[in-house]
Amino acid sequence: MVVRMIHWLGRGAIAIAAIALVANCQIMILERPPEEAMPSLKIMPLGDSITDGYNLPGGYRFPLWQALRDRGYPIDFVGSQQNGPATWPEREHEGHSGWKIAQIHQRLTGWLATTQPDIILLLIGTNDIAQGDRLTAAPDRLTTLLATIHSQLPQAQVLVASIPPIADPQLDAQVRAYNAAIPAVVAQQQAREQAVYFVDVYPALTEADLADGVHPNQSGHDKIAAAWLATLLSNVLPARSPETADVSFSSMSPKIVPESRITTLWH
Repeated sequence: MVVRMIHWLGRGAIAIAAIALVANCQIMILERPPEEAMPSLKIMPLGDSITDGYNLPGGYRFPLWQALRDRGYPIDFVGSQQNGPATWPEREHEGHSGWKIAQIHQRLTGWLATTQPDIILLLIGTNDIAQGDRLTAAPDRLTTLLATIHSQLPQAQVLVASIPPIADPQLDAQVRAYNAAIPAVVAQQQAREQAVYFVDVYPALTEADLADGVHPNQSGHDKIAAAWLATLLSNVLPARSPETADVSFSSMSPKIVPESRITTLWH
């Protein structure tokens, strides 16, 4: 009696079936044809201390990276700053604690020239409100920043987020007013055939998701990551095969492996 084993190895699953046959002993391995390799997508997380991960190094970037990696997307976060878990390979970002829209704009062209991102995750404006910087002009400053991005990198895709709530009621009213203006800014860019998308972060968070009334805690950053992820998957990233999808054996190419190599299959 001989055992023929059908063995498929995938990143997230192993399917093994054993069939008893009266024949010469051999092992059959069916390998799923590899999905076409995708080059790493360069993503620039751009903004202030929320992007930096103030009081929680890595911020939303770490759970977002995990979610994209688990879905098979090769990600390269880019930027001049670094922080996050020590063993994490994608610590780069462009989050600057305390910075306002105009300060980001002043340094933007150099960062873009150095990193050449494919995708930019822009979450900015909290410090314009917290520092009382000409609030009615903040949407115009955001428009200028987006125009600079697409002037320098016309093919870049930009996700613009509303900013999270602030616990102070007066400041939060200004947050809501600023956020209400962002969709029109995005629509203006889209009318110019720019790849810009609005990501509404504000309603996803509550005061319970803030560590200090301003900066998100872990649950807050997880919710921000989920908001980015939803828009990336629906509007920006190419479709990928689900890791848990059923596999058709007819799409696999069989390989016959001599019995002598049976020990090499288990590692």
